Amino acid sequence: DNNSTRRVAASCAQQGYKPVISLVQTSVDMPDEPGLDQALFTSEVFPWVAEDTEAAKEFHQVMRQFAPGLPPSFDLASGWVAAKLFEKAAARIGDNPAASDILEGLWSLQGDNLGGLTGPLTFAREQKASPVFCHWVMRIEGKKWLAPQGSTPVCRPRP
Repeated sequence: DNNSTRRVAASCAQQGYKPVISLVQTSVDMPDEPGLDQALFTSEVFPWVAEDTEAAKEFHQVMRQFAPGLPPSFDLASGWVAAKLFEKAAARIGDNPAASDILEGLWSLQGDNLGGLTGPLTFAREQKASPVFCHWVMRIEGKKWLAPQGSTPVCRPRP
């Protein structure tokens, strides 16, 4: 949790101990916390600070246009990926949409990474979604999030 992360980071900094801290999803809104410089995070969605793919550029352009004062974040990037997935699943819906149309759209996706916004997504009819085994490395440096590998994900083979 964020409070524990803050306490551990502050205590380490007070002692002059500078470990590399690995953050969990709930802690990613704290890049300016003392003691978190060089902290690492593995994101399940594209690195929200990068603009090195067309899909990431679109995210940033929309953010600048519709929310110019809101800095990009993991939460916004996750919501963007969810919206882009819905957009893709709903692409062939007609004038009288039904929930089954969305499911048909999802089931049509086989290994689609939404232009590099996520790991390859596959949905099989009447089955649980296949797990995604990709992440992006993020690091805090100088109170800012960086994507040291850009928009290149780290993926492991499916078991």
